[in-house]
Amino acid sequence: MSTIFSRLKMSILKRLHVYYIEERQKEHSEQIIDLRIALIGATVGATSDQYKSESDYIQKNGFSYFPYKALQEVPPFESGYDNRLELPYVVHKGKRLYFPQSYPVETCVNIYKSYIGEECLLGGRYREKQPHQYVTDTFTIDEGDVLVDVGCAEGLLSLDNIEKVSKVYLFEADPIWISALNATFCDYQDKVVIINKYVSDSDTENTITLRTALQQEDAKPLFIKMDIEGAEVDVLNGSKEFLVNRKDVKIACCTYHHQHDGEDIPRILEDMGYAYEFSEGYMLFDLYDKLQYPFFRHGLVRARNNKC
Repeated sequence: MSTIFSRLKMSILKRLHVYYIEERQKEHSEQIIDLRIALIGATVGATSDQYKSESDYIQKNGFSYFPYKALQEVPPFESGYDNRLELPYVVHKGKRLYFPQSYPVETCVNIYKSYIGEECLLGGRYREKQPHQYVTDTFTIDEGDVLVDVGCAEGLLSLDNIEKVSKVYLFEADPIWISALNATFCDYQDKVVIINKYVSDSDTENTITLRTALQQEDAKPLFIKMDIEGAEVDVLNGSKEFLVNRKDVKIACCTYHHQHDGEDIPRILEDMGYAYEFSEGYMLFDLYDKLQYPFFRHGLVRARNNKC
């Protein structure tokens, strides 16, 4: 139960962080950023040549979660407010991606730009390195896959691949996203399952296991994306038996939320017989715990079951 409360707290922190970023830009932003550069940039610069390019970028350009220059602009896209549904949206590849009612359209636009251009979630070459990129040219969501989007929020990755996959499971415990998800995927009710619970190692009123949720998908290949505010280790540990016994499983799992996730998560994957590689580049992330040496963190691992 303590894990659930911890994840709920982190979910709220992440939601508030969206507004914190915008307010920080409006009020006292220069002083705050200068302080972070002084405290973090100078220290990082003294750590290791391994992080030299990242450290140089920060000291030259200011604090950034993704300390790499953009290679091109985000392609133009439409945005607006749906008066009938009372929800804001952006248009992604001709489809409306809805956000919670409380989000101003400008906030949705900024989030989408960040996902596409800064975090490069969906691939492409928008930055020199993409530590938070789920898919690559060789690590792909394929035709007929079951896409398991654990911690989906707005569901961008799933919407981007909705035509090619055979089914999508959207796991999102924060109720603020559910109306938006229902609106985004209203034309795909035959292949989309929205689960408003935490993924966990037990089935309760508020939690569900991967085994229970995916019991109808025994023979199909899975692509599991996991971005769950630092609960990745708990979910992987609680899903070992299920994941070990499955064939054709690919996992894109975030490793940046906590200081030692980049060590703990690969160890769990290796124990389960999965081969993995880290995404390219590093992140600086200080939302859930304080930055500590070596400061920079791997963004995620991409793993495959060796039975694939």
